[in-house]
Amino acid sequence: MRSVRARLRHSISSWPVYDALKSCYHMAGLGDRGDALAMLKLWYSPFVSRGCLVFDIGANRGDHTSAFLSLGARVISVEPNSRCCAALRSRFFLRRARVEHCAIGSEPGQADLRIGDNDTLSSLSEDWMDRRTAKGRFGADHESRRETVRVRTFDELVAEHGNPDFVKIDVEGCEYEVFLGMSQRPAALCFEFNSEAIDIARSCVFRLADLGIDTFCLRMGRGDGDRPQDWMTRDQLLDALHRFETESCPIFGDVFAQ
Repeated sequence: MRSVRARLRHSISSWPVYDALKSCYHMAGLGDRGDALAMLKLWYSPFVSRGCLVFDIGANRGDHTSAFLSLGARVISVEPNSRCCAALRSRFFLRRARVEHCAIGSEPGQADLRIGDNDTLSSLSEDWMDRRTAKGRFGADHESRRETVRVRTFDELVAEHGNPDFVKIDVEGCEYEVFLGMSQRPAALCFEFNSEAIDIARSCVFRLADLGIDTFCLRMGRGDGDRPQDWMTRDQLLDALHRFETESCPIFGDVFAQ
């Protein structure tokens, strides 16, 4: 059943009128109501306030960008998937968000974006796509197409837009590459982790320590509505990640750092 739903969702999202209809939905304010927006604002309000500059790296179709805007921030919304970029531009063209159609990596260039049936699971990393398929946590979702996309570095974004107050990173297994292209530390950031790829999260933590970022906290799962948990040291975070690696059930969430 999940496979049927995924194929149907992918088919509908490819209709020529899909993004236009979704744009009208969001322009009417319907897409920014409800518990989901309130939950995201709860997560980010300790880090984002009016006048802040935020980089939303891996913006998909803009739910987190919407939360940052609602908190009064100016947002650089970064997304490599061309269909998602079109949706972002339609959704936010009258608001304080600029859409950058690119991926963020360790060095500038080009790369193949592997796009899943569910576009939130798209990645530049073939290894990441293989891992999630092997674990089966996302059911029957598979790569449906590829795009060759521009890759920029975090430092290039900073040179163009300024150093952000907060950075959200959700790039499906390419988080470490984002940090390799970062030589200037933002005030605070978060990146996604999951138990299928604790080695990637661990590498990210060591890279952030090299940048002088050494205070961390966790927010577990999605949909629980909780703010990030208590702050901890690098070694305490590494211990927690090690415990997650040995769990039999999939674990995921976000690492916040400052």
